[in-house]
Amino acid sequence: NNTGATAEPGEPGSGTSPAPARSTWWSWTATANSTVRITAIPGEPFWDLTLHAYTGSTLGNLAQTAVDGGGDYDPRVLEFPVNSGTTYHIQVDGNHAEEGEFLLQISQRPPPNDPFGGARPIDPGSLPVTVTANNTGATTQTDEPDPDGPGGASLWWSFTPTVSGYYEIDASPSSSNILVYVFTGETLRTLNLIAATSSAAEFYAPAGVTHRIAVHGQSGQEGEVEFRVDALPGYVAPPNDLFANAIAIVPAALNATVTGNNIGATLEAFESQSENLGGIGLRSVWWSWTAPSDGYVEVNTFGSDFDTVVHVFEGTTPRDLLLLAVNDQAPGGGDQSQTGFHASANRTYHISVMGWYGSEGEITLNLLPESGVTRPSNDLFADAEDLGTSVPASHTSTAEGATTQAD
Repeated sequence: NNTGATAEPGEPGSGTSPAPARSTWWSWTATANSTVRITAIPGEPFWDLTLHAYTGSTLGNLAQTAVDGGGDYDPRVLEFPVNSGTTYHIQVDGNHAEEGEFLLQISQRPPPNDPFGGARPIDPGSLPVTVTANNTGATTQTDEPDPDGPGGASLWWSFTPTVSGYYEIDASPSSSNILVYVFTGETLRTLNLIAATSSAAEFYAPAGVTHRIAVHGQSGQEGEVEFRVDALPGYVAPPNDLFANAIAIVPAALNATVTGNNIGATLEAFESQSENLGGIGLRSVWWSWTAPSDGYVEVNTFGSDFDTVVHVFEGTTPRDLLLLAVNDQAPGGGDQSQTGFHASANRTYHISVMGWYGSEGEITLNLLPESGVTRPSNDLFADAEDLGTSVPASHTSTAEGATTQAD
């Protein structure tokens, strides 16, 4: 409100309007190099106002940065580039000494790589690459994943390696508290998590596959962000770190126990995990098992020494896996996992064991005939219950204990 305001001696005005008469002042300091938009909207009854922005420290040395000099009752809008750390002085005046209420708004234009589609490429031929940016004014989009959040104010980069191998993303150089995610996928809705960290994480990247890197401010924090991407040519992971190197469980019989570990394991491009975990699994290792006969099978990690997550899939590549069963914590509690599924004779299933939020350690994986679990009588397609031919028809049942079949 500039009602009753005055002008000071030496106060600058607009080159397109009389000298200031009802001026009010604000100051604002930019926190990032960006583009700012300042809007002054006159209240009712509408009146004619002017809007100026300056830099400088006194009335005598102000330098005009932008001006919207009035002449009608429309809102006044300034849009201009700003420099981080620079203080800008904003003057709202009434044209021809008009006065009244107004709304002053300041917003910074989001950085160009704020949207997923604006991701900036990282050159794989220049590794190691240190990336610096500022996420002030950045947003999050509808359907944008934030699996280790809360995050916010995210920026996007893309990384397409020319050499298959292990890579590291390191968020520790950042002066801001950030969350860094690596995904594969073509749209926000189809992204698969490959790495998540607030410090450093490794991941396996095939040549030619584009990886999407999202950097969030923790709890939406804004400011300078920094991270580093580098190749790890000598990295040593477990032998069954990759899906293609899954260790076959032999002989293919029930009552099988295998051991291993996920120390230093990673996730790989397009690797799947259930969306219903209530958290995330990282550092997966793989086994394959060919069922000797039809029947329900229990899979558990009893005997492992860390917090595990187990998935059972059918499929031939990470891209086409069908999730059949998943568990984080066994029904009896504890850190180990226990689940079950219906196996068909001579079909091969893939089992991944992950660490809850990247936990790692020694793994004991057990397969045995399922017992003590009640499945619905029509759990399997072949056992579908006949509803007859009459309509309308109704039937009461339960899905508790039901499983998913391959195909």
